[in-house]
Amino acid sequence: MINSLQFITSNFAFYDCALQIVENFNVWDFELSADDMKKIAALDIGHSEIVNHSDPAFVKMINGWKIHE
Repeated sequence: MINSLQFITSNFAFYDCALQIVENFNVWDFELSADDMKKIAALDIGHSEIVNHSDPAFVKMINGWKIHE
């Protein structure tokens, strides 16, 4: 497994200046308008299309996963 810090640091080599690095980390410098929020809310279909959490077979499978020794 790649060390996360090593992976991130190695990718910085592609940037020519520190300003670009700072700008790439500044992901909270925007705001969504009320219209944008309405559009996003309209995408909510009220359930997952990936898994059915009400399906007993799925719940049994998930509860059977061992994540810690």
